[in-house]
Amino acid sequence: FEQSNFTDETRVTKEYPYIVDMEELRLTTEILHYAGTSPEERKQIEILREAWRSVNAMFEEKERELLSKIQKKEKLLEEEKQRAEQERQRAQEKEKLLEEERQSTEQERQRAEEKEKLLRQIINPIKMMQNLGIEDQQIEQSLNIRIKDYL
Repeated sequence: FEQSNFTDETRVTKEYPYIVDMEELRLTTEILHYAGTSPEERKQIEILREAWRSVNAMFEEKERELLSKIQKKEKLLEEEKQRAEQERQRAQEKEKLLEEERQSTEQERQRAEEKEKLLRQIINPIKMMQNLGIEDQQIEQSLNIRIKDYL
């Protein structure tokens, strides 16, 4: 049992203020103090308690409002984080598609170069044969190709 004040034999109240750690003991001490005081002091205690109840009620309402606002903002932040993550994923997917497109384009370019190289290898002997005076029909028969397809 904890008590923060005592009355000695001369009826003088001696205060021993210190903080009570447990809420239950603090309430019990307040009740005992209230019960042991004079009617005038009780009235002042009641007025003070009512004032504190009013202040607490006012601040509780403000606290609830603030907590509600905080929760809404946290929810909005979380939604924004999710949207940002989705956008990041979309950007990564687009980047991946672009890279695949670049690779595909590069492969197509390499194939075109190879075809051009092969065509040069075919066209150069045909032109040489034509320069030597060999007729197109003979060239086509000997190479088993149609010259019009390559020239």
